[in-house]
Amino acid sequence: MDRQIPPCHHTIRRQQNHSKTLEPPSYTSAREYAGRSLFELLQNGYDAHPRGRCDGQVHVLLDEEEGEWGTLYVANGGTPFAWRNVERVCELAQSSKAVGEGIGNKGVGFRSVLLISDAPEIFSADPDGPNGPELDGYCFRFAHRGDVEAFLGDEPNAHEVAAEFPPLQVPLPLDEVPAICRELAAKGHVTVVRLPLLNEAARAEVRLRLRELAEAKAPVMLFLDRLASLTLERRATTRRARRESSLPSPSRPWIWGSLERFSWPGAAWRRSV
Repeated sequence: MDRQIPPCHHTIRRQQNHSKTLEPPSYTSAREYAGRSLFELLQNGYDAHPRGRCDGQVHVLLDEEEGEWGTLYVANGGTPFAWRNVERVCELAQSSKAVGEGIGNKGVGFRSVLLISDAPEIFSADPDGPNGPELDGYCFRFAHRGDVEAFLGDEPNAHEVAAEFPPLQVPLPLDEVPAICRELAAKGHVTVVRLPLLNEAARAEVRLRLRELAEAKAPVMLFLDRLASLTLERRATTRRARRESSLPSPSRPWIWGSLERFSWPGAAWRRSV
């Protein structure tokens, strides 16, 4: 199967004539999801699992030591990216999900990542492969201002076009799979969204939303019936926390497991239900 990302020059030329009209809605749609970036990513991970499946898994990992402000990973064990998914994630307010297939909002929710990261990356397994431990399918980032300027070169309007070029519109291939992405793939995940965080505010936002998910009075897994497990993990220099939720079996109640004992400042990380 040809898993190469097509050359971007035609897309840049096409968007060159429409960038002024597309760029504002991109950020407007992101702002509409303020405070929901992490939950939207969780929804997308859930939706990657087909209806009727109940053995899915999602892993949310905040590595505060990677990059200047930390890096967020959201991995799922659902269906890998096909080319139609790559195309749809680049189109405003559209998705390849069928009506009723999931709880996301036509892909618009993915744009909420712009509030916490300006350089999202997606790594996925080969959709026609055995879904083994390799992310050998569509692996890509999105063109940013520097990419557009480099492509347009000395054209008179290069800087103007690059400044107005809408985000998340043009996929560019990635050859190297980061170590943590490989680690998550080895645990059975087939798609990993990687988000280098924008600033301290973005890191604080992710910390807050992770804590809210971990401490929710109604376990979030109650609403994610396609999943068998949800892992929330935070890594830092002197502390590492991990929390897992598993679906109940007839012989046991809800289980919240902590692989490593840890408490958030002012709040218990381990909780019995």
